[in-house]
Amino acid sequence: MCERLVKMTRKQRAALPPMHEGRVDVIAGGAIVAEELAREFRDRAGIDELTVSEHDILDGIVLSLCG
Repeated sequence: MCERLVKMTRKQRAALPPMHEGRVDVIAGGAIVAEELAREFRDRAGIDELTVSEHDILDGIVLSLCG
């Protein structure tokens, strides 16, 4: 997936659903970082699954305060 994103033009990345306009220029770099993290987790801790979320740390903080 990373290689595919890196090779795409900006216009092609922007056309991917559901691509947020603010992520078009950074999605390939972010995917590379996520791929490398996943590889390290697998190699060092045997974790072979990574969940990517649309939510961020603020959502997690609010949820922890509510419950």
